[in-house]
Amino acid sequence: MRKLYTTALTALMFLFSSAQKSTVDERNEKIGGGNNNALVVTIYENSEESILKGWKSIMRDNDAKVNTKDGEQFSDNAVIKRINGNNTMDVYARTEKGKEGEVKLIVAFDLGGAFMSSSQHAQAFNEAKKMLQEFADNLTKDAIADQLKAAEKVLATMNDDQEDLVKKNKDLKEDITEYKEKITKAESAIKTNDEEQKKKLVEIEGQKKVVEDIKKKKAAVD
Repeated sequence: MRKLYTTALTALMFLFSSAQKSTVDERNEKIGGGNNNALVVTIYENSEESILKGWKSIMRDNDAKVNTKDGEQFSDNAVIKRINGNNTMDVYARTEKGKEGEVKLIVAFDLGGAFMSSSQHAQAFNEAKKMLQEFADNLTKDAIADQLKAAEKVLATMNDDQEDLVKKNKDLKEDITEYKEKITKAESAIKTNDEEQKKKLVEIEGQKKVVEDIKKKKAAVD
């Protein structure tokens, strides 16, 4: 059990030390039915499944109908007011796993006839970039908060184990003291018993003589 706690704590310490700030970049990616302009955010401390689940929730909060096909999430007719006012847009999203465990969330915004880009839709693009940055930061913070909760739980269990060990050590020492007292009493009892045995043997020898004398008296009158 102690080995399990140590392994878990070591893993959590590695996660904390390896945590990095998410970054958002503009790239041309294979998404939305072709090679299109997209935003790519690197997210740490999360799985692809949790990231796509979180993004799906946000899209639904923005009135989109969301479905997934061939590993790509499609949000139909999303209304993201901070980006495009009351106008609808289609949003495509997919993930890629990095070599160091990080996940890239790739998102393309189809504004209707054109995919969002910094050159053609500067204001909308900046809002979309902020949105993705906030999404990534919140996911990372939540994940680290969960890790911290798990680490604190392991620490609390270790502290309980330590208290149990201290109590057991105290009990064992008390046992030793009790055993020593019993040994001392037993040694004294043995000494007394040895002396009593010697006395009893003398008494037995004396009684044997009495018995023999009586036997002789009996034989004399028979």
